[in-house]
Amino acid sequence: MKSDKMPIKEVLRADFKTMDKIRELINQLKAKNLFATEFDTTTAMDLIFGALFLQMTMYIYTDGSTFEQTCERIKTDIRFIFDGK
Repeated sequence: MKSDKMPIKEVLRADFKTMDKIRELINQLKAKNLFATEFDTTTAMDLIFGALFLQMTMYIYTDGSTFEQTCERIKTDIRFIFDGK
């Protein structure tokens, strides 16, 4: 049973590493005054990660979805988050 859990742990480790990288990038933008200091890094990180997860899942499970389309949808989602619309 424990060996079945190992791949899940590895996936979660990669997910948390991605989330940490997103947080780091947002904080760098805040440090450069590209975002207000009160910009909610944690919420933005959660939403960006959710958008990435959704679009990657759609890419995997939707017939005819291309990598380029997926990248464009991710860009659109992230712009929406940062623009607050």
